Amino acid sequence: MLAPIDRDRPGGSPYDPRMPRTPPSLRLLAALAGLLIYAESGWTETVLVVCPPELRPAMSDWRRLREQAGRRVTFVDPGSPPDRVPRRKGERLVLLLVGDGALAGEATGKMPARIIRRYGPESTIATDQTVRSQYGADCVARLPFNDPGSLSRYLARVIRREERPINWSDTRVQIAAGIGGFSPMIDAAIEGSARRLLEGLAPLDAEVSLRRGEALGSDEPYTTPGGVWVWLGHGLRNRLPSVPSARVTEISRGADVAVLVACYAGDFAAPGRCVAEQMLDSPEGPLAVIASTRVSMPYGNARLAGELLRGLGAPSALPVGEVLSVARRRSLAESDSPLLASLDPIARLLGADPGMLAVERQEHAAMYVLLGDPLLDVRRTTPHSFTLSDTTSPGSELIVEGWADSPGELRVELNRDRFILDGGERRSASSIWMIDAPGEYRVTVKAPVEWRPGGATVRVGLRSDKGLAVGAATVRIEKPLAVAERPVVVK
Repeated sequence: MLAPIDRDRPGGSPYDPRMPRTPPSLRLLAALAGLLIYAESGWTETVLVVCPPELRPAMSDWRRLREQAGRRVTFVDPGSPPDRVPRRKGERLVLLLVGDGALAGEATGKMPARIIRRYGPESTIATDQTVRSQYGADCVARLPFNDPGSLSRYLARVIRREERPINWSDTRVQIAAGIGGFSPMIDAAIEGSARRLLEGLAPLDAEVSLRRGEALGSDEPYTTPGGVWVWLGHGLRNRLPSVPSARVTEISRGADVAVLVACYAGDFAAPGRCVAEQMLDSPEGPLAVIASTRVSMPYGNARLAGELLRGLGAPSALPVGEVLSVARRRSLAESDSPLLASLDPIARLLGADPGMLAVERQEHAAMYVLLGDPLLDVRRTTPHSFTLSDTTSPGSELIVEGWADSPGELRVELNRDRFILDGGERRSASSIWMIDAPGEYRVTVKAPVEWRPGGATVRVGLRSDKGLAVGAATVRIEKPLAVAERPVVVK
């Protein structure tokens, strides 16, 4: 089957009266040549863009960027028969819907609700998963822009991000925890589960911060963009409770990707602009937002958010569309993560019906949508390996050995705290070394003498013209042997 006609390119439509008519024999030769080029190309992924014709010119620079990265980008009109685009075995199909589906673009699908209808007025779930299934795509996302100007400004920000050098802020995972308010027992269970998930599933090499309550209102500016921002709390269609309306678009603090674990914040099909749309349309906002279109529940949220955290720790770069797609698929099944599986026995404490857990997971996998470019790599860094002793002591030097594949700046951190809490200081020691040529290195970092025994994390990063390679490992800080064996003098 031939690929859908692309009317963006000159001569793309055989019915355009402004173009000279091509003899049928030449059209046949051109079609055969196109199939040959497709068969021999290095395309690893096809991106099918369902987009109104009037919005396509605004996507030309973005299309060029993605095709230069080895992707095939094809446009079709909204409402086109969902014929499957030809692809080789193993090639992925990404579906990108342009327009909010109400004023422009492909309309969103509906799925019957069984669990959430008990807690909200809707009997159906607004989801793009039905459209994804119709096209046979591996993942789906939506750019909820209805006019060329907004779409062009957003895609210009995407291009600037992709051309921006990778820096340490790309490793940030910022967590903002809103007010609970369900009930004292459920709130305590939610907070305890959230802390365990963050400690057990957040990437070890990430800089993780947690802000709660009044700390959310801090006016402390961010200095460099990058990373992921997660909202844990209540949500409404057009605002986040406890967040001033004027600050909604900037509260993600420069993150590239925002995850709103809350009710309704991604309901783009409703009247007005939902929270996710407001953030996406702001010059200070994120470039991709994962959010719910309906009432969401603590258990379903925890399972899906936990799988998203696991995706952030993947050893290689994954686009945000694939991270969400994998998280959805994993959340539907019994979890192979002991930490996530431990949520099922306490699901009742999280407000769930123990006999309907699979249904709740299914509904949450459907209601969480991706608004923004699905091709953004969530993890821009590459892995870096090193070796070190598994213990050290206060005041002692910890030896770190590894291999640098290129000259650059080597940064070694010894972090006593897993999180930066409420904007406070992180107990950390670091050293920076310049690597002049590829080869083995042997460097040290010293634990401050005032540190008490306990666990710590060592993070090593090499920044070079190849980008930023980062690795991490845990280490135990123990009491110095000399102090432990010193005899006690009793007077």
